[in-house]
Amino acid sequence: MMEYVALQAEYPELVIEESVQKTLAHGLYSLFNILGTFEREMCMGALDSAGRGIFKSLWEEWDQFGRFVEK
Repeated sequence: MMEYVALQAEYPELVIEESVQKTLAHGLYSLFNILGTFEREMCMGALDSAGRGIFKSLWEEWDQFGRFVEK
């Protein structure tokens, strides 16, 4: 996950096919489901500012669309 975010930050012109993006998003959302606050903050602390922005965007997308909420 961290490597994916770092690559996105380092190569913003990198184009990933939509089908690959959807598959990656599913995997990232699965990882986000098991991250606690401490782990999320540790990830954010290990990234540069561009990486933190990408991570934050991914986290917000997961929070809005991917989070499993038990009813």
